[in-house]
Amino acid sequence: MKKITPWDRLRYQFDNSMSKGPIALIGWLFLASVILIAVISLIVVATRIDTEGRGFFEIAWMGLMRTLDAGTMGGDTGSWPFLFAMLAVTIGGVFVVSTLIGVLTASVEGKLEELQKGRSIVIERGHTVILGWSPQVFTIVSELVTANANQRSSCIAVLADQDKVEMEDQIRERAGKTGRTHIADVADDVADAAVAQLTGYRNLSVSFRQGDTTDRATLDGLEAATYQHMIVQSYADTLGPQEADARTLVTLLHLRDMADHCGHPFSIVSEMLDVRNRELAAVTRADDFIVSDELISLMLAQISENKELVPVFQDLFDPEGSELYLKPASDYVELGRAVNFYTVVESARQRGDVAIGFKLQSAAHDAEQSFGVKLNPRKSQMITFSEEDKVIALAES
Repeated sequence: MKKITPWDRLRYQFDNSMSKGPIALIGWLFLASVILIAVISLIVVATRIDTEGRGFFEIAWMGLMRTLDAGTMGGDTGSWPFLFAMLAVTIGGVFVVSTLIGVLTASVEGKLEELQKGRSIVIERGHTVILGWSPQVFTIVSELVTANANQRSSCIAVLADQDKVEMEDQIRERAGKTGRTHIADVADDVADAAVAQLTGYRNLSVSFRQGDTTDRATLDGLEAATYQHMIVQSYADTLGPQEADARTLVTLLHLRDMADHCGHPFSIVSEMLDVRNRELAAVTRADDFIVSDELISLMLAQISENKELVPVFQDLFDPEGSELYLKPASDYVELGRAVNFYTVVESARQRGDVAIGFKLQSAAHDAEQSFGVKLNPRKSQMITFSEEDKVIALAES
């Protein structure tokens, strides 16, 4: 084994300090400048080569000026040894200043590159976060923009693990200028056809973030306390069903732990590809799971049996007119007081809504109680709603 010498230790410490970034580099350049000026000044004073007999601090000041501005040397007069001493300071100054400019340029470029990759923090509050990417993201964003059209301001944050610069350019090119809904995201690779779906939405402004949706540190950087809704997309286009669902499960476990620690409740809706993973995913206590392929199959099966359902589904999923909403129970009835469902229906009717069920938060993670969801209950059923309970209603907003 090679013996570690004092020189090796010194070099190790120097390498460590250099790796700490531009501040350390600037510090070393400053120290090098001080040493250079001090050594040359001491030599000039000690050898008395300055014909004008100036002292140490005067020579040091002259050296500093030549370090910062090489042109200052042009006016020097005196003996040749003195002029060579000033030349040495000037050459050292050229090296220091050029290195400093390079360090500052690299630091600014690095910061700009980091911002372009979408690594700044999201300071919006009450926003919707979409994790992952698939061609369906643009449809989701479009629907969210339409749903938030009556909001004074809203934000959608999208986090995925691909470069976002190209995506940002495509959004700008296809969507044009936008306004009220701000979207902060980390984007993935997306087809031009999908981007085109956003054309025409003028209340949408887009910025990007980049990161791994399964990385806890990346998710923590999104500031969980500011979420309102979380949508976890599956990487259906790039991964197989099991691998894609495995990534989704890892993300969901992180999100649930974050929600428990921050004490800020936010809804989590996740896409699953394999219905067999549904029970496994229940341990993450997400608010809802959408097994996309199964959902489409069920709709197609119903339509094949009754074509009259087509306009019903079109109206339900169309951004115009009435849609299904989970509205706070407090909008319709007094909380903490037992009421029958007929009272809920009548209260909704007076508001222009149609109540078709409710969701109880106390049973949100109980599969035997349908995760708290009850559709078309008996009108005589008595319910006592709490603050987090919802009424499922058909409404325009």
